[in-house]
Amino acid sequence: MAETLKNPKIDPFKGIVKNGRIIAPPNTVIRLPVDMIRPDPDQVRQHIDTDELADLIASIKLVGQRTPIDILLRDSGKWAIIDDGERRWRAVKANNLPTIKCIIRSEEFAALRKFSPKIAKLISGAIANMGRSEMSIIDKAEAIQGIMDKTGWNQGQAGQVLCMRPWTVTETMKVLKLIPEIREMLVRKQIKPGEAIAVSFWPPEKQLSQLEVIQQLKERLGKAPKAEDMHYALKSAGEAGGFQPRPPSKKGRKQLAPIEIIMRKTMRLSRELVRSLEELSKRPESVLAEQKNPSYYDLHQELLDLSKHLTREIGRASAQL
Repeated sequence: MAETLKNPKIDPFKGIVKNGRIIAPPNTVIRLPVDMIRPDPDQVRQHIDTDELADLIASIKLVGQRTPIDILLRDSGKWAIIDDGERRWRAVKANNLPTIKCIIRSEEFAALRKFSPKIAKLISGAIANMGRSEMSIIDKAEAIQGIMDKTGWNQGQAGQVLCMRPWTVTETMKVLKLIPEIREMLVRKQIKPGEAIAVSFWPPEKQLSQLEVIQQLKERLGKAPKAEDMHYALKSAGEAGGFQPRPPSKKGRKQLAPIEIIMRKTMRLSRELVRSLEELSKRPESVLAEQKNPSYYDLHQELLDLSKHLTREIGRASAQL
């Protein structure tokens, strides 16, 4: 890192910072310019022992920063706030080091501190194991469900803290609707996850017979069938047998009228505008005066753009009234 910082032809922050914005992926150890990190003004621990800080400064000077700090992105990645590790940040600055080792965390991950150590350990363990190939889809689904039950989060929130895409979470959770026999087959890798998910839409008493339909389809094709082929085969079998797919456990989402969609978007933009103004009001004048990125101009432009979006949506809504 030191060599790349001295050589202007080498970008030490490639894939980490682009056009003044932090673009690095979450939950990975990276190095960021120290000036892009700010302390949390709402930090509960306001007093930092000077002797402890002095010891940490001496340690980092001798062996470097060993443990990364946790940060949360702000202003679309223009800067970051410290979630955990303000002492380490102060010690790095005291040593005049240009970069600091850190990990980008999600808001949900930061919220773990609100839970008991037992629940936090459950979530941390799930995060550590989700990426392992040996963890079955059943185990993943049960881990997600356990987190939702303990925290009150929905699927989207649980998936975000586990670094899973919304579609992946939705597909994974479908296996919990399988009967025990098919779950066991899935764990033993006797069937593929796609096959199990396909039969999860059908009533429990019909899942084994529908799985047999898929097995017959595989034999006929001589290869693994596509999702649409399985869907068509299962639908045909259901119609022939006089039974329907399992009804959804929850009511479907209400079909929103265009005016309702616009008004919801307007409210979301309004909340973003209020949040931006709140962030601005929390910054000390001394900090704003010293910082170069983001500048007053950058923030002002963002607020103007947000205001334009808001005005456009309000105009669209008014036209439909």
